[in-house]
Amino acid sequence: MPSSRRGARAALLVLSILALAACGGDAPPVEPDAGVLPVDAGPPPGRDAGPRTDAGPVMPMDPGACDTWGSAPEGAPLEGLSEGRWTWVDVPEAHCMDGSSTGFGVRLGTSPRLMMYLEGGGLCFDAVTCAGVANPDGFSATRFRAVESDLDAYGIFSKTDASNPFRDWTVVYVPYCSGDVHGGTRVDGFEGREQVGYLNVGRFLSRLVPTFRDVHPVERAVLIGASAGGLGALANYDQVQRAFECTPVDLIDDSGPILGDETLRPCLQQKAIDLFGLPVPADCPQCALPEGGGLSALWTYLTLRYPERRFALLSNTRDQTMRQFFGIGLSPRCNFPIGMSGEVYEAGLVDLRDRVLSPHDRIHTFFVDGDRHTFVYEQLGRVTSGGTTLSAWLGAMLDGDASWSNVAP
Repeated sequence: MPSSRRGARAALLVLSILALAACGGDAPPVEPDAGVLPVDAGPPPGRDAGPRTDAGPVMPMDPGACDTWGSAPEGAPLEGLSEGRWTWVDVPEAHCMDGSSTGFGVRLGTSPRLMMYLEGGGLCFDAVTCAGVANPDGFSATRFRAVESDLDAYGIFSKTDASNPFRDWTVVYVPYCSGDVHGGTRVDGFEGREQVGYLNVGRFLSRLVPTFRDVHPVERAVLIGASAGGLGALANYDQVQRAFECTPVDLIDDSGPILGDETLRPCLQQKAIDLFGLPVPADCPQCALPEGGGLSALWTYLTLRYPERRFALLSNTRDQTMRQFFGIGLSPRCNFPIGMSGEVYEAGLVDLRDRVLSPHDRIHTFFVDGDRHTFVYEQLGRVTSGGTTLSAWLGAMLDGDASWSNVAP
């Protein structure tokens, strides 16, 4: 085959992958095409994962008194919120990758609880991936009006589904238009794009915190992200909890896991750190090792820093979208997707659960046997694993039930 045809075919394959990733958090899930790429298990776990430098175990730490945290500076509280209806809030200082301003949506609920949702939709770190990422041309009030009517009908946003534990909560919808897993701090990202998702979240918090502390007080909050938003939830959790001061914030990562270095290869981790300016905690040397890798230590870091909070990871055991993204790390130059087998991906999930998460009694996993991607738009009472519905499992987490534990097929 001529090289030009091979290059075109490769680009089409990658764009097909990114189309799947981009819709991971934006629409009801569909069955993926299992034949997008040839499946290659890659090197077995532990082999060719790159040089390692052991920074030692993450040690327990004192986060300080919650009443000294807060956001700086705080903005004005939100006005004109209506119960049960979506309101778009423009935040001129928050920017999408094309430089346009963005904001967030709010739907006031009847419960004194708040859900902050980070939308998913791929990553932008080269010409091909940026062509398939969500909302490359911005996300404004006009775009939000096109999707808000659909939100109320699905999954965690449904106001009528009795199996949805969030049905009467106040909801904050954070759109994804930075291409950086909501973790960027670069005004000069890939080819001059503004990839400042982490900074955007901070600007949103400056309006949200005074609103839900003083005007519409909440007693508890949860940060949820799906796909790229799940990765973003981990990247932003520390700043979100600190901004909300003594109001407890729990975390739910839907299908955006940071796995060990044998599965999420160090070269991909380093791309995120270098290109996006990912905010790795300065007091966690284990989270960014000198020769690459280590990001999975972020799970341990957060659970030790916030031992009273609850953390959850949801995943299909053979999530095809994440396998195809992680497969980029298997290529010699870390720039082309080599299909990762379901067995290797599942082994990475099990390794994370058993080696990294199991020592902590306030972080648990809900694994479903399958290759689909994300759960947030599904009817939670119909998602089951090991005889437990996702609805009941999340309810136990949110209510602080002592029986809350890992679930697997």
